Amino acid sequence: MSQSNVVPWQPVENLVSLDKVLEPSVIIGKAINLRPKEQKQIISNFELENYEMASSYVWTKSMALLKMNLASMGMDFIGELLQRPDIDADSDPSQAVSDFEAIDLAFELGAINKTQRMRLLVSADVVSHFAGSFDANDDGADMLQEEALGCIKVCVQSVLGLEKVEAAQSFIDFRE
Repeated sequence: MSQSNVVPWQPVENLVSLDKVLEPSVIIGKAINLRPKEQKQIISNFELENYEMASSYVWTKSMALLKMNLASMGMDFIGELLQRPDIDADSDPSQAVSDFEAIDLAFELGAINKTQRMRLLVSADVVSHFAGSFDANDDGADMLQEEALGCIKVCVQSVLGLEKVEAAQSFIDFRE
């Protein structure tokens, strides 16, 4: 029998440690996939207590990057994984794949771990809740700083603070 060059796949471990960090500027400073101008605007929104705006922006950028990284494996492959024949090589990942599908795929492919998946799903609910809150008379309908920090922290740890999604490249190599 010949020796195989195929290395068993292992999930990627997150390298961005922010476990005890509570300072928005430190967290955002680790978001290497955000331009300096974007980082400054997010920090400014935090200082002005515009937590919904900061969180929504970070969430949107995170999901766009996550979907783009997943799409690097080929949209045909993504369609197969999701069992969605409507997704083909020409599909736009930002339109064809929902945030929840992207999070689940990232987990299944080992790009994020179980805890990051849970935290991203919670953040999706938090961002969605406040984005859909239109009662101007409800003073309690504002996002709390802690909620915004949680969302931003998990986005940076799981997506925005990473050089690239290693799982995607591992699967591309494996499929070839």
